[in-house]
Amino acid sequence: MLPPKIAIGLLLFLSIGQPLLADQASQAGRQFLLVPQDARESGMGGSFVALSDGAMDLFSNPAALVTLPQDQLSLSHLSWFGGTNEESAAYARVLAGAGVIGGGLSFYWIPSFDNTGGVEASFSSDSYQGVLGYESGFGLKNLAFGASLRYVGTAFGGAGSNDLGMDLGLFYETDWKPLKLGAVVKNIGLLTSAKGGFPFLYGFGASFGDKDKSLSVELDRIEGQDLQVQLGGEYWIGNVVAFRAGVRVQDYTNAFVQPSLGVGVRLGENYHFDYAIANIGDLGVVHWITMGIFFGSPEKSVLSPVKSIPVPVETAVVPLVRHDKNHPKPVKTVPALDTVPTEAGFPIEAQVINDTVNLSWEPQTLMDSPAGGYNVYGSLVPGAGFKKMTDKPVTLVHWSGEIGLRGITYYFKVKTVGADGQETKSSEVKGVEIP
Repeated sequence: MLPPKIAIGLLLFLSIGQPLLADQASQAGRQFLLVPQDARESGMGGSFVALSDGAMDLFSNPAALVTLPQDQLSLSHLSWFGGTNEESAAYARVLAGAGVIGGGLSFYWIPSFDNTGGVEASFSSDSYQGVLGYESGFGLKNLAFGASLRYVGTAFGGAGSNDLGMDLGLFYETDWKPLKLGAVVKNIGLLTSAKGGFPFLYGFGASFGDKDKSLSVELDRIEGQDLQVQLGGEYWIGNVVAFRAGVRVQDYTNAFVQPSLGVGVRLGENYHFDYAIANIGDLGVVHWITMGIFFGSPEKSVLSPVKSIPVPVETAVVPLVRHDKNHPKPVKTVPALDTVPTEAGFPIEAQVINDTVNLSWEPQTLMDSPAGGYNVYGSLVPGAGFKKMTDKPVTLVHWSGEIGLRGITYYFKVKTVGADGQETKSSEVKGVEIP
């Protein structure tokens, strides 16, 4: 959604009835930097500085990339009145133990228009930006930093500019897990080829919730404008369909209320689609559509570091209550007990993101042939009481599930399954701290 001043700036060349000067054109053209690219963000009223939606965080708060579990490609389309469109793409790659790096492109254009009553030839507005961003926690607990460089090109008729700017962001996950905080400073002008500055913005926000529901609030101030308040909410049904609503409010010199609605759909673990619609008053209705695709196996999260626990041999047996994606409610399991093998097993990696444990390992071979699948086991003690976490062998080399318990150390191991259905090789035992 857009404040009226921003929208008017974007459409300035349509309304003044005379050719724009070069500096006016450049400054008006840069206002597109304040247009949100992401449908999920837009459906929640733009209150997103303390939330994350993967690769598109490059455009909103690069520090929020810290929550990205694996590599992601995100594509987005904006449609406005008069044929105005914006196309955006972003890709983010998780660097195991070293943060997240990503890049994005965005193109915004308004079709050819005659704003001079025939005095001048018709012209159009074309703007674009290229973004390169990086996020890291630098070893600090629960806190991540992010920065991105923007190369911006604008063209209004025969005038335009080429500029370089920068964004800085913070993302903090409090010890009280439902609460997250975020802050951002956007459009810091570094170099410009024309007069007039970037639309400088600074904001702070908070979000409260979990993976099924969340509420968020953000306070923004754009240079030369009054304070804006953005509120949003999201509710997931069965981790498949989400409904969103939000509003952007300014109650000073240029008062406005801009409501928005949105919906999201997840198809399996690797695909999600989002749609949003926002009413910006006299300037019409804006539509967003965003698609996200995940690649590879989940990597470690900076905000939820996993500690490997020394594994002594134990004999205690403890009942296990299991959660996984196929059983959203606790389900007691009673498979046969198992113990830690005396020989060293193949290594596994582990991470915790938003109460979900993600395990990954290298492909294993049995008699020079790939393993037919893998069973995952878990226990509250390292040496005994292991219960099967998978209903059937998984064919991929990663697994995700919820334990349903907090403030404990939980132990996992993985076993290979042959073509005959028999288990053979076993992994090491990995101790994971569930915060």
